Amino acid sequence: RRTSDRTHMLYTAIACLIVTTAANKAEVTTSNLRSGASFDNLKASWGKALNFGDFKTQLDCSYDRNECKDGLTSATLTGNLVDDDVSVDYEVTKNFQGAKSTEVKLTASMDGTTLTAEVDSEANLKEVSA
Repeated sequence: RRTSDRTHMLYTAIACLIVTTAANKAEVTTSNLRSGASFDNLKASWGKALNFGDFKTQLDCSYDRNECKDGLTSATLTGNLVDDDVSVDYEVTKNFQGAKSTEVKLTASMDGTTLTAEVDSEANLKEVSA
């Protein structure tokens, strides 16, 4: 029994090490390790800059084991599109747990005027501001 606990603890430590090195940020919550190798939760987040021609965007993903063992909690794509005098910033977030909604925030700027709109797949248009 004692060897089995140590082996399980070793596998848990190796799994945590792999996740933390692959993630930009990781948080591991454990209970009393003396009574056996286990952890209460694992949270991790990743970020990656993506370039599509002249367009630059950022992809951020998050994982929470307590919310879903099998997949991501959310993914967010942010960036901006600039054409001469007009700039459009965007942020698109897809939640894979709970309401599983998609949220979009667009901000357009031109000649010192800014217009922002927030939309989600649950409530449609949430907010508009200028």
